[in-house]
Amino acid sequence: MLSLSGVPVGINGGAGRIGGNAFRVMIERPDLAFNLVAINDVGLDPANPARNFVQAKANDTTFGPWPCDMYVGSTPQTLMMLTRSGGHPVQITAEKNPANIPWGDLGVRGVAECTGVFRSRKTETKAGYDSHLDGGATCVALSAPAIDDVLTVVYGVHKTSLQGVPLLSGASCTSGSLAFMVRILLDHSTDWGLGSLDMTTVHAYTMGEQGLQDRPDHIRSGTRRMFAAGANIIPTTTGAAKTLPLVDGIGEDMKGISFTGTSLRVPVLSGSLTLLSAVLHHEPGMEEVLSECRHAAMGRFLGKFAVNESPMQSESGLPLVSSHIVKRPESAILDAEFCEKSGTLYRFPLWYGNEWGYVRRLCEALHEQAS
Repeated sequence: MLSLSGVPVGINGGAGRIGGNAFRVMIERPDLAFNLVAINDVGLDPANPARNFVQAKANDTTFGPWPCDMYVGSTPQTLMMLTRSGGHPVQITAEKNPANIPWGDLGVRGVAECTGVFRSRKTETKAGYDSHLDGGATCVALSAPAIDDVLTVVYGVHKTSLQGVPLLSGASCTSGSLAFMVRILLDHSTDWGLGSLDMTTVHAYTMGEQGLQDRPDHIRSGTRRMFAAGANIIPTTTGAAKTLPLVDGIGEDMKGISFTGTSLRVPVLSGSLTLLSAVLHHEPGMEEVLSECRHAAMGRFLGKFAVNESPMQSESGLPLVSSHIVKRPESAILDAEFCEKSGTLYRFPLWYGNEWGYVRRLCEALHEQAS
């Protein structure tokens, strides 16, 4: 919830898909008090950025209407939010270099770095996600896996206290879809005999890496992501197999466990599914595994991990398809109806809102980090 007495934060890339959803989450979460002071975005109309933001975000094709009324404030760079706590001004800047965004002058402590551009620390010739510290921020939460070594967090499975941590990565949406189920398997590794893991994510297409028409791509020359996202199933790689073993609270217990993965990009706007396969040498009954998942979903992972089934457990839950997942708050929803066991091989389908549940975990991490 936006509050002038909340944790003072800013968003770089605040008009993009992930940054815009972080903005929405900060408005909608009554349990998290944020004072969103400013957003930075070079893609908005430089002459009238607040008006352009209202035009673009008042109605979203995927996520629907903006969660509160908004309008242009006293200057073209001032965006006003009408929330339950009253009018809330948000300043808009358009700096290409994070070091030049005046976070310190604006009173911002924490920054959500949501552009997808700055995934490593700065060098002598190139800005990085840590450049926000040069602009006066005290901490940064990166909305992507970092290319370099940094604390990597899926909020809810992490063990390290985040308060005052200057830099962290929120991992990836696919890593988030896996983290809670993998944590459950790791917690019972001795009893169940966890041997290896493999995942395939069936992932909605994304704007930054794909186009709606076939296009030559000098950055990813020869890759299948050159072809039209809205008309193809596109096999590709996923960074989740590399990122998950780096996640705080997960990676230290994955040593010696083989983990592989791939991705299929499919023609949906949002809403994805990860199929996790696990070898459990001691062959626990599926009901035993599901019982532990239910316990975690109603306990320590409440609101972050769910099991889709009837409360009576004698029937399957509501029939889910990808559009049902778009604004689910959890990082993963285990679809119990389609869990399978074949000898030592177990398959767990995990739905996830790749642009929503992920952003909620990122905002939770930023709130603790900047508090």
